[in-house]
Amino acid sequence: MQRTNKKPERFSSGTLLNQVVPLRFGATNRKWLPRAAALFAVIIAIFLSAATRSRAYNPYYDDFTRLSARPLALGQAGTALSDDPSAVFYNPAALANQHRFALMHNHSARHLPKEVVTVEVDQLDGDTQAVIVPLNPYLTAGIGFNFQGEMGYDYRPLGARDGTVGELAAAFPVERFAGVERVEGMGLALSPWTQLGASRRSFFHMYDRPASTARTLGNSQPTFPGDIGPSSSELHWRRMGDGHSLGFRQWIAPGVFLSGCSGKADFDYDDNSSGRIKRESSGFSIHPVGWLTIVSECETVHYEWRDADGSACEALTPLTESRRHSGVEINLAGLARLRFGGLHGERTCGFEWTLPNLKLHYAEAKGYLKRILGTDPGLMDAVHIYGFVLYL
Repeated sequence: MQRTNKKPERFSSGTLLNQVVPLRFGATNRKWLPRAAALFAVIIAIFLSAATRSRAYNPYYDDFTRLSARPLALGQAGTALSDDPSAVFYNPAALANQHRFALMHNHSARHLPKEVVTVEVDQLDGDTQAVIVPLNPYLTAGIGFNFQGEMGYDYRPLGARDGTVGELAAAFPVERFAGVERVEGMGLALSPWTQLGASRRSFFHMYDRPASTARTLGNSQPTFPGDIGPSSSELHWRRMGDGHSLGFRQWIAPGVFLSGCSGKADFDYDDNSSGRIKRESSGFSIHPVGWLTIVSECETVHYEWRDADGSACEALTPLTESRRHSGVEINLAGLARLRFGGLHGERTCGFEWTLPNLKLHYAEAKGYLKRILGTDPGLMDAVHIYGFVLYL
């Protein structure tokens, strides 16, 4: 969605009042004009705020880009985990516990049902990859990334050229969110009880929505109608940014570890405005017995935006969201693992099949897709991730 402080002409108070309020009043009716203008101004302000924040700046755009099977099955409690290559995305300090060369792959394999849609459309692309390289017994490096076209979603094929929509197009927003991500991390073991880590993140994201479809869909989040942006055929934005994270992991008692990670990223939009995201998470992992792992953490995500002149953006106020993640992992004699968790009041679950030098993962998060999209499609709202870790 195009971010701008300039109010579209269609929504100017004068235009609306001329359409709704007759130009010629009696003396009795004229006193209601200020009240009517105030009411319309309030309605328009609410509409513009909801449209911009819910659609164009959904904080979960920066969340699902790091989806991995094991953390997702445990309610996204990735900061507290200690022995998984996904640490490069969640907490680089845990990389210090990786002492073998490893390759990680994750893939979201669901497609919208072909009996309803005639073209193949992925429900979601959450395909994260990682390469872990131990440099010595104390230092481990990791790189996390996704391939071009394998992050985001694209529901634009659901909308017809004439603006009509079918069953699925009426449920899913006919839009695209896509991009690429790259994270480089390093973990250092200061002692068997203390690990530190640092990582750098770079990314490019894009959002597109055909304007004709935006006017047609009635049950999705509101968007500006009309000709907005460089092209009259699309509502869109682009952003590019980078940032860094610092993490730690500390032994505090037998079988109990405290972990934390703090990071920020700055990004620029194609209209020369800018923004910053800050993410802080802290949690713990408990291993009361050898076959049981309990993880829990709290996370705070904060957004702020600035206009092209560097001043605070008036159209978007700073956005802060707090989240809690938790999960339980049960080790079944070293042959498999069962995982259960909670994420935003919804259940998550998954399992791992352990083979020599290979771990096969599956995870499911109920109701997670509606948070990614910013609207509830009412069907296929569970996110499914398949993946593996190969040790060499």
